[in-house]
Amino acid sequence: MIINRNILDKVSKLYIFAISILIVQSCSQSSGKEEKGSPKIKFEHMEFDFGNIQMGEQVSHRFIYRNAGTGNLKIENVIVSCGCTLVSYDKTPIQTGEESFIEVSFNSDGYRGLQKKDVEIYSNCDSTKTVLTLWASVNDKE
Repeated sequence: MIINRNILDKVSKLYIFAISILIVQSCSQSSGKEEKGSPKIKFEHMEFDFGNIQMGEQVSHRFIYRNAGTGNLKIENVIVSCGCTLVSYDKTPIQTGEESFIEVSFNSDGYRGLQKKDVEIYSNCDSTKTVLTLWASVNDKE
């Protein structure tokens, strides 16, 4: 099989051009951690105890936090330890010095005794993972 040298040169140049575009594109993409300054998430408290609740009761708590850093703070993901726990939070970036909250709800239906539920918060801070903890002592329905 005879390959035209001219075609081979064009294919090689096109290949090099495509690779160059990919390199430039990957270097220019922002990961969210390249903000000017460094955000820092600071919670008022890391744990909350609902105390004694009745089985089937739904309770919720707002964990208040503020951006104590110098760059915009963004909550990137929240993971709960169980399907009985739901979260709600603001997905817009938080400016330096501003406050926001993460609301965590626990549905005690089907649970009994001392319960511990963890909520993992992932953000664009240097320490990307923060763990919040809920406690409740679930009593049988009377």
